[in-house]
Amino acid sequence: MSFYPLLKTIHISTVIFSFVFFLTRAYWLLRKPGLLQNKAVKILPHINDSILLFSALALVYTGKLLPLSDNPWIIAKVSALVCYIINGVYLFRIASTHFQRYIALTIAILIYLYLLQTAVSKSIIPVIH
Repeated sequence: MSFYPLLKTIHISTVIFSFVFFLTRAYWLLRKPGLLQNKAVKILPHINDSILLFSALALVYTGKLLPLSDNPWIIAKVSALVCYIINGVYLFRIASTHFQRYIALTIAILIYLYLLQTAVSKSIIPVIH
């Protein structure tokens, strides 16, 4: 019995939840910053993102996507993910003006779209149809 379909479902679900959490927190940052102090808001995204990371690693292992040199799209995804995380840190901890935050949010959305397209197309340079 292959766990790959279950892992893929978990991974896709946590990808969606992660982005919804991100957008919700960004909205609150821009409109209702007091809501960001809720303990659940600080914990739930990290729990979800941990599940996301473990499911990604399990998919790579289960799907026999190694060696990575045969699957450069995975390296592109990881690189884009690092950029997404850095951008999120900038958005939530460093950016001090609304303009900076809106630019960082726009960049985050673009990176997220790239991550989705790369995952679906399994290509470093995904083409939008």
